[in-house]
Amino acid sequence: MKKILIVIPFGIGDALLTTPMVAALKEKFPAVTVSYLTSAKAALFLKNDSRLDKVFTYDRDEFVAVYRESPWKFLLKWRKFIRDLRSERFDAAFDLSLNAGIGFALRIAGIPRRIGYNHKGRGRFLTESVALKGYANRHVAEHHFDLLRFVGIDQVPGDTKFCVSAQDKAWAGQFLSKNGLGEAAVIGFFLGGGASFGKGGEGRRWPPESYAQLA
Repeated sequence: MKKILIVIPFGIGDALLTTPMVAALKEKFPAVTVSYLTSAKAALFLKNDSRLDKVFTYDRDEFVAVYRESPWKFLLKWRKFIRDLRSERFDAAFDLSLNAGIGFALRIAGIPRRIGYNHKGRGRFLTESVALKGYANRHVAEHHFDLLRFVGIDQVPGDTKFCVSAQDKAWAGQFLSKNGLGEAAVIGFFLGGGASFGKGGEGRRWPPESYAQLA
């Protein structure tokens, strides 16, 4: 294999848990190029990863909004989306979307091997699949590595990798220095999350009191 696409059109955390796959694929196939199809939010950090060839963005809500505006504009946008994928001539795609529509898109984009999860019967356009009822009993990254066995990789996941741009590092250094924290050990807390999950997302957020106790 020469060109691989990883499809994870969800949030930043979901994409982060797929980064051990990149390391494993590069180790098994040193000459392979790896690209991503992901959300605009996740693309912000994946684009900083020098191991990746390209990062394509897919926003389902954006496609829905265009369709409501004009079915014709939707068809044009969909056609361009498929054409962009087809032009890359990927040998294989690891589809982690749990979405039959994405699987269909990968098929008509001419990707010969489409490896992913058959969750609730949504894997009908995949060429190789693993039955999945839910990410239970094991770390999500370990579930993802079940899919790598189809390309001869049988190992446990390594570390995740969150790549930060030089510009962001410079900003952080200036912020810490400005606030007298240049030499200090700093722990940051982000009291958010769940917004991209949609309805019921607040159930994924840890209570502020728990953050206070942890601090």
